[in-house]
Amino acid sequence: MITAHGTIRRIGPALVAIGAALSLAACETRISSSATTNAPVEYSHVYVTVTEVWVNASATAGPDDTAWIKSVLENAQTIDLVGLTNGTLKEFASQLPVPSGNYNQLRLILADTRGELLDSAQSAGATFNNEVDYFDDSSTAQKAALEVPNVTSGVAIPVKLDVKESQEALLAAIGSAGTGTTGTTTDTTTGTTTGTTTDTTTDTTTDTTTDTTTDTNTTDTTGTDTSGLGTVTASAAIVFDATRDIARFLFSDQTGFALNANLKGQELDDVGAIRSQLTITALGTSTNRPDVQVTAEMPSEDGSRNIPVLSAPLRSDGTFILYPLPTDDDAPTAYDLVIHGPQIQTVIIKDVPVQSGSPSTASTVNLNVSLTLASSSYPVNVATANALTARGGRIGFYQTLSGSDELPYLIEERSVDPITGLLAEDLTLPAGTVAAGDFSSGNTVVSAVTPVEGAGAYKLAASAALLGDGSFGDTIPAPSSNTTTTTFNAPTLSIPSTVLSGSIAATLTVGTPGKYDKGALVITHDGAIVATAPLDSLLSQASNTVTVTSVPAGDGATKFDGGTYFAEAWVWSSSNPAESFARQPAGALIDLRAATSGTSTLTIN
Repeated sequence: MITAHGTIRRIGPALVAIGAALSLAACETRISSSATTNAPVEYSHVYVTVTEVWVNASATAGPDDTAWIKSVLENAQTIDLVGLTNGTLKEFASQLPVPSGNYNQLRLILADTRGELLDSAQSAGATFNNEVDYFDDSSTAQKAALEVPNVTSGVAIPVKLDVKESQEALLAAIGSAGTGTTGTTTDTTTGTTTGTTTDTTTDTTTDTTTDTTTDTNTTDTTGTDTSGLGTVTASAAIVFDATRDIARFLFSDQTGFALNANLKGQELDDVGAIRSQLTITALGTSTNRPDVQVTAEMPSEDGSRNIPVLSAPLRSDGTFILYPLPTDDDAPTAYDLVIHGPQIQTVIIKDVPVQSGSPSTASTVNLNVSLTLASSSYPVNVATANALTARGGRIGFYQTLSGSDELPYLIEERSVDPITGLLAEDLTLPAGTVAAGDFSSGNTVVSAVTPVEGAGAYKLAASAALLGDGSFGDTIPAPSSNTTTTTFNAPTLSIPSTVLSGSIAATLTVGTPGKYDKGALVITHDGAIVATAPLDSLLSQASNTVTVTSVPAGDGATKFDGGTYFAEAWVWSSSNPAESFARQPAGALIDLRAATSGTSTLTIN
């Protein structure tokens, strides 16, 4: 959560809640930062460790820009994102001094995942500075490193933050003093958060984790401080979605996870919530959270599809909170909710209204909807011969309701394995019809509808950083048998027409040829994976060159501000992948902002 006097324009869904709080004491302006997330039931913990926070006035500044204002946290902060669902916020950086002015980009620097274990990560119970604790196919708890490629370049977050001069902020505070609200937020597991919001929902879930952290939040508060100088705050949030922003990958017989983030922000001075409860008795009596998520969707700018704005996992009692949802002049006053999971019949409820304010002030929306089990379900994956070429991309599975003005709804979305372009594990999709209806408070009626694509069928499209949303590709028909995996051809993604296609040639120096026999060159931009290339055949040689093509670039006539990249080699030995896996970054920035080709040099030790 960013708390600061000023405005942060609506930017959409995504990874960590950032907050900037304007302090007038001693005529200083400062920022503070918090986190919130969406996480599926397969994760028991997702730890990220933040070491630095940077801000910049330029929305397009690359990591090499000299105008960054960099704050190194006195103590690194490890955050367990799984405990921060359903609008819960946790502060991880407090009162970082910045000059007044307009800031349009923020960058988080995370600790090296496999570096020396920092005190905060050790205290959290993590083995790595960034880590995913998950349940495998046999429901056995596992730990894995969360790889953060080229960690020193940071994860970029677009924001619009106006940090006022102290005198200007003081005048605003005097004009609106005494209008704030305070309260207490109860975490969705068993943790307790103290701040300015009150979550009156009681969660009886017995989850796999317990959040015992006491959080401090500032939401929608205006007033004067005890020193008499006056303090004005406004808030914004950035949401990390573990379903979409973590890429699972396989290296030999091991499962790995990589951060593949696309972080965006949302102003909290003008937001609202959708909170409700679904009847889930048909799903069984387990006290654990069901594998069900609720996603608020709205039409895309090009009018081709519905896109996700915010998601929340369903609690064990059927309650959920979608917060923060934008309520500014450009935002819809209602969203279509897609209630989805691998074993339930998908439910689409149209025009569910947003309640202004925080979860504590937003009234509960009575949906009066019961979830039912799907008639059947089936596993799907990308066909090996037709993998997604954009290795940092995500594949979306869409269904369309009948009607002349209907747009496809995103039902599920997953990042592909950045090494293979396939899904690292099969995705299970529900077959049969969809339940759909229009919202009516306390009297919403949903009925079975066969999607335009067919019962249990899904339309495919891919998206990726710098490439945007691709065109719709093939449609997966529901199989006659669900005993084998249904495969499909990955949809295509093209370089946008506004930029050029570039290439990166990486020269490798292998210190001990044959030490590793498996690997990939990974190209990243601002914390997102853009492209990869196999290194297997090159690791037995002392030196060689590998070239990555189809990378967005510019030239002298067509400058592309996003053309800043870093290269990193992921290597391991197939005889002992778990112990030998290593990430070896090049370090130097590859600049394709005004060039269609670039080079990089890597030494593999």
